Amino acid sequence: MTRLAYLPVVEDEDQLIDILSRAAWFLTFSSIERVFVFVADERLTETEWTVAPGMDPAIAQRFEALRELIELVPVSSRADTARAMRQVSIVLRWRERGS
Repeated sequence: MTRLAYLPVVEDEDQLIDILSRAAWFLTFSSIERVFVFVADERLTETEWTVAPGMDPAIAQRFEALRELIELVPVSSRADTARAMRQVSIVLRWRERGS
C-alpha cells in the first residue's frame, strides 16, 4: 500500500489550494492509496477546494477522486504527525522551509 505525505506543514489556505490542485493533477491517476497533508490550523480542513490561480481549470474535475485519497491532518505538535508518518512510504517536500 503506497501512502504519501506532504511536508512541511501547510500554513495557510493559499498553500493548501496550491497543493490540492497539484495533487489532483498528478496523483489521481497514480497508484497512491492515501495522501496525508499536514495543516497548521484545524480551520484549514474546511477550506473550499478550488483550482489554484494560473492552473488548468480541468483540475476541478479531478477533485472528487482526490477527496477519496486525501487526509488533512491538523498539527499542533510533532506527536500529531506520528500516526500518519508511520504509514508513509513517500514524502513530498513541497517547499523549502523559510521560502
